[in-house]
Amino acid sequence: EVQAGPDGYYAAALASADLGVGQRGTNSFYVLQLVRHRSEPRWWLFRRWGRMGQEGRSTYAEFAKQAKAERQFRAVYLQKTGGAWEERAHAAKQPGKLFPVALDHEAAAAVALVGDAPSALEPRLARAVALLFDVDLQLATMRSMNISTRRLPLGRLQRSQLERGFAALDELAAALHAPAGPARAVRLQDLSNRFYTLVPHEFAAAPPPLDSAAAVQAKQRHLELLADMEVA
Repeated sequence: EVQAGPDGYYAAALASADLGVGQRGTNSFYVLQLVRHRSEPRWWLFRRWGRMGQEGRSTYAEFAKQAKAERQFRAVYLQKTGGAWEERAHAAKQPGKLFPVALDHEAAAAVALVGDAPSALEPRLARAVALLFDVDLQLATMRSMNISTRRLPLGRLQRSQLERGFAALDELAAALHAPAGPARAVRLQDLSNRFYTLVPHEFAAAPPPLDSAAAVQAKQRHLELLADMEVA
């Protein structure tokens, strides 16, 4: 089972999107989870990373001491985000770093619910959610180590995370009223990066910039649907 701490589970999903990097842009995820054995003093730090919507690569390290395992989790989190684990609730995006995606760890059935209603979500968003938080990719390894767990505590986006997405879209809508030019284009790209980091999507190519009222309104409708369903 996933190790619980004084302020939540030791589990984090991180994301980063940048439309301006290379031909495909960057659209990355990094999943970090500290798992403990139910009856023995053994802990495993699982890590999985890659491009959003793909299985990516994974690794794990075993520990015999809880304190050491927790220190390593915090160290990796700091390295990847540039912020301390204890301060994640008030995190600010650091240049060149990943950003934590706030998840509802109590929503154990969220991934299954997404799969039950494929037509209700935008396909790119549904696939990203299902693959990013699909713990089946780790279950085979965990079973081989006799770890008894049905589901790791990664599921749907917290409402606070959706609200951050709405806020980014509001800023995009306001930026669209600025005069056309290089400064406006840079601002729209920066805000698009922020939105895709806050609300993970799957794209085979570079994520499209949200540079029109129609595009922003479409994303607003998608977030409203997610908020209503409370599944993301």
